[in-house]
Amino acid sequence: KKTNNKKTNIAVVFDGMGECAARFRDENVISDATLCGWERCQHILGNCALNSFDQVPDTARETESIYLVHENQQLQPLWKRWCLARPAEPLGYRDWFLSPCDSLGAAYSYVSHVIFGDWNACGKVMGLAPWGAYATLATESFNVWGASSRQTWAKLLEDYTDQTFLDSLVSTEKLFVYPNNSNFRQSGCRVDRDVVQRILKITANKIGGITIEAPLVGLWNLGNDVIRASCAVLAYVVQLQLEEMTLPWILHFGNNAHVITFSGGVALNSVLIGKAEQKLKSSQVFVPCAPGDEGVALGCAVIAARIANNKNNFITFDTSILPFAGAEIVSENVSDSILVREWLTPIQDDALPSALVNDTAIVFWYQGRAEFGPRALGHRSILASPRDPFVVDYINKVIKGREDFRPLAPAVLAECAAELFEISANERSPFMSKVWRVRPEARSLIPACVHVDYTARPQTVEKSSNQLDRYRSLLEAMHPPVLLDTSFNTKRAEPIVETPFGAISSFLNAAARRPLPLESRNRKLLLSLADFGLYAPADCPIDLSSGYFPLNETILPRRRHNKYELLQTTDGFYRLRVLDLDEELEDPNRTGRGDFYFKDTIEAELYVACDGFTTASELAAAFYDEDEVSSTKEAEIYLRLARMWRATLVVLRN
Repeated sequence: KKTNNKKTNIAVVFDGMGECAARFRDENVISDATLCGWERCQHILGNCALNSFDQVPDTARETESIYLVHENQQLQPLWKRWCLARPAEPLGYRDWFLSPCDSLGAAYSYVSHVIFGDWNACGKVMGLAPWGAYATLATESFNVWGASSRQTWAKLLEDYTDQTFLDSLVSTEKLFVYPNNSNFRQSGCRVDRDVVQRILKITANKIGGITIEAPLVGLWNLGNDVIRASCAVLAYVVQLQLEEMTLPWILHFGNNAHVITFSGGVALNSVLIGKAEQKLKSSQVFVPCAPGDEGVALGCAVIAARIANNKNNFITFDTSILPFAGAEIVSENVSDSILVREWLTPIQDDALPSALVNDTAIVFWYQGRAEFGPRALGHRSILASPRDPFVVDYINKVIKGREDFRPLAPAVLAECAAELFEISANERSPFMSKVWRVRPEARSLIPACVHVDYTARPQTVEKSSNQLDRYRSLLEAMHPPVLLDTSFNTKRAEPIVETPFGAISSFLNAAARRPLPLESRNRKLLLSLADFGLYAPADCPIDLSSGYFPLNETILPRRRHNKYELLQTTDGFYRLRVLDLDEELEDPNRTGRGDFYFKDTIEAELYVACDGFTTASELAAAFYDEDEVSSTKEAEIYLRLARMWRATLVVLRN
């Protein structure tokens, strides 16, 4: 983006941990040290201002940086902060975020590690943070999603905390510490990790009179309501302190900027970015579609193209396909695959818009190339009407199998965004990069997209987005033109689906989680699979309630997967590990996404016995002595077959 005649452009990079200083001193490495103005860049080590880069130790790693972006797109480093990493440890170890790594990203990742047992669950921390102030929020009649949280740990916050208590923690228990009479821009900061335990201790004692003991890792998974309420307060305090420290730093460099671009993992903190946009009224705030680690690949490609061009090997680097830079959809054998024939039922395409408008379906939307970056932006999305707040709980619990406190985002026609959100008419968020407040008059119209603090993280969809024509047509049918949009992934820790077979598998995984019996009041699940058509889950050949199997004498049940392992669990039962997954690039041993826990030993033996040559009736008889065979026990075997069929493990059609 180019400057105008009055202002400059600024780039802000803040991440967990970047390159070590020794690489900046290597003449064979492309780094900031090769940029114009490097000798004038201000350097800070942890919480100490330095006179020059010469004082930065070789082992220090870059953490936050500010650049001036010139008209010719050349970067000039203005400010860079470094921190010491754990000595003699390679990049990529599991506990990189611990002291002495005092970056902003490391601090937030440490909190994520404490609460969820995963340093990379920072988005969950951000989503949990508003709940920490639950006692101060005026709940309106439509704001009812997250029912389980509201009735348990959030109720404790409502009963035992208030704004005075929260303000005291924010002002006295500082995670980010810098010298007196200074600020982050002048001297950086030190991360006081002991504060995390103190906040938890103070809150848990106030709410429930209990003590939270070490080790502080994965506290949410303990299932204790007092601990969960304390974690919400911790998330609230840390989020607010991050904003209070970084916003003045951003404003100092960005106030006179025409465009200010944010990247690095911390740029995914859309609450912070949204507030920065509010402060930078005269600047355009931009966050690329892949600001975190995945964007490094794109940056490397840009540098490689530039080097090649300098050697007269000209490479055209076209970014117009972004954010949809995934692989081309391969159509070979999709419609005739066993996944489609066994588990899907074709539906008329024209049923799709009305299903969303009338709020009768949740649509799994698979179109074109996949998104490059962490957000679902209309090619790999799960869509629903935003009018019913209870759909949030259904999607979180049944479809995605995750915590019910997590909000879901809206997609909105760009030209209508200012009517629904407290922004100016020209503000945009094409990559779901900013959190905005929802206008009071719009909250009851789209309650499924409104967080407990009346904010949302929307995607604005432009008329000029040719890659989103079909997606826009769905939005144009809605009144107001908003759809609830969450990423198309339903398995444990699954990334956004990539291939058609991965999409079908993920869709059927969600269908299998639907509670039994499948009541008519539950919304339909529909899969819109690019040009292959619209599908619904097929009915199981076995009655899921009684186990009645009318075709038991003719159907030859068979295993769908050729490569699998049976692993014994600690309680003596068996777990199936599928090795030939539907997403070919997945590593089943690392992710465990092909794992299935058998109900009992009989179910495990039944799976192995499904060889495609034995009828279901013969299988049922094989598991009991002749004098024990009864219709009841036959039904028990068939219900096990049905359970494995729902998990797409066993084929029940010849």
